[in-house]
Amino acid sequence: MFSGLVSVSLSSGLWLTAMAANLMGAEIAKGYGVEMGFGKWLLAASVPTIAGMVLMPLVLYRIISPELTSTPEAPAAARLALARLGPLRRDEIVVMVAFAGMVSLWASAATLGLDSTAE
Repeated sequence: MFSGLVSVSLSSGLWLTAMAANLMGAEIAKGYGVEMGFGKWLLAASVPTIAGMVLMPLVLYRIISPELTSTPEAPAAARLALARLGPLRRDEIVVMVAFAGMVSLWASAATLGLDSTAE
């Protein structure tokens, strides 16, 4: 649980529009003549974010050891649950395509000349 919380917090630093502090940092950088678009932000933030995502679960494992460390029946239970769900329905496919399109447009906003934030 804590590992997931830390990963979500760390990934907020990875994406330019994930939290207000990132946009504020980009505006401060612009004041110093440094343009920070989506790609530059992603490149600059990827190293510390990925390092934190790799190291924090190890640190948390040492600090807060889990009570349950092995679940050999989990893959079989997951396969059974997925089989019960059946194939994707039409509505689920529509949502998946809409989400993929939205994320693609968001990620390529600078290239397409779009403003990815509401000002």
